[in-house]
Amino acid sequence: MRVWLVGERARVLFHPTPPFFITSDTFQNAHTAPPLKKQTNKQGLNTFAFRPHAGEAGDVDHLVAGLLLCENVAHGINLRKSPCLQYLYYLAQVGLCMSPLSNNSLFLDYHKNPFPSFFARGLSVSLSTDDPVQIHLTKEPLVEEYSVAAQVWKLSSADLCEIARNGVLHSGFPHACKRHWVASEYWRPGPEGNDIQKTNVPNLRMRFRADTHDGEMGVVARGAGAFAFKAAAAAAAAAQQAQAAAIHQARLHGAPPPPALQPHQLLPRHRPHHPHHPGGSPLKQASASPAAGGGGGAGAAAGAAGSAAANGGGGEQ
Repeated sequence: MRVWLVGERARVLFHPTPPFFITSDTFQNAHTAPPLKKQTNKQGLNTFAFRPHAGEAGDVDHLVAGLLLCENVAHGINLRKSPCLQYLYYLAQVGLCMSPLSNNSLFLDYHKNPFPSFFARGLSVSLSTDDPVQIHLTKEPLVEEYSVAAQVWKLSSADLCEIARNGVLHSGFPHACKRHWVASEYWRPGPEGNDIQKTNVPNLRMRFRADTHDGEMGVVARGAGAFAFKAAAAAAAAAQQAQAAAIHQARLHGAPPPPALQPHQLLPRHRPHHPHHPGGSPLKQASASPAAGGGGGAGAAAGAAGSAAANGGGGEQ
């Protein structure tokens, strides 16, 4: 912000913060948060989750830093401007705590909000509140978010339950609380991480979400394996060309020939693991590992009033 004096009146000009300022602040907070969180936990105090505002306005660089460093982010509506980054958020299942009513008041018309498309594509989204005293009109701002979203976007009961389930996973609630509201092994993908008696989310939907995500991770793993194999083959071809040039130079000058190339220098010994190989792929193993904090779920919901109350603890900014 800059203040310019014009005559007897002061004019305030707002300039957008450069992206590298926000990014550097995010890295700094990510560096200092874990030791502070560890110390508060040691003293028996409340811990916190690193959930900054990102992607509500400004440059998408903020969302890049959020993808790398944050447990989940608040808002994230600017992911609609970057399909590649949106896809990475889907693969990593980084939570998006979105507040469409707040966006409608400040930045983006409610009907243009990307929340329903994000939800349909499988991103881990939840509804939360943002400045409820300023923006919301009732004493229950989170219920207001759910009711308006259900009416405008025609969300079903299963949709609302899945969104509320995501809200519990995004929250900073302790491990025991998430096990109570979602499932005893809530961090597992698919029906294994869902208790339909608690969440009201059909296991069939959870299976669909998990299978779709596994399929996308498989595509990425196969692409990475093919790229690695091509790179190794290109390196082997370059080594053969360099060997031939060295032999030619040795013959011209009467010098002894260089040592022959070893087999591992000619071609890679084997292709990387297929995603469905019993050993699995690194990407798939990483996606299946349990997250103790519970921020990696992409699921369904915690039920009616109980789920709304649970999500309220994690969504309030």
